[in-house]
Amino acid sequence: AQSSLESVLQTKTKKTNEISISIPLSGAIDFKLLASMGFSKIRHLLLSKGQITGIHNIPDGITHMVCNDNLLETIDGLPDTIEYLDVTSNMIQSIDLSQRHYQLKLANLI
Repeated sequence: AQSSLESVLQTKTKKTNEISISIPLSGAIDFKLLASMGFSKIRHLLLSKGQITGIHNIPDGITHMVCNDNLLETIDGLPDTIEYLDVTSNMIQSIDLSQRHYQLKLANLI
């Protein structure tokens, strides 16, 4: 998944505020890649149906994240700025949103 994500990011402008991945990804994704590639203005992450099993290190500043119809078991490192989280039709058993001061307004988890 990581190399496919990197390939898609190479086609995007660094000034964009939305990353929409329309190809199916599989495995775990580490979004530290966004910062290392110079994407500092991203607010929305939209991931298509696939076989993503984990999402890690979502950057600060992300307000919307959608990752439906995957095999997600874990989401680590949600930023405090997250307002909209849609991870329906995945395999998440639990998600702990109690430890930080999230700005979450809507979460679709089932």
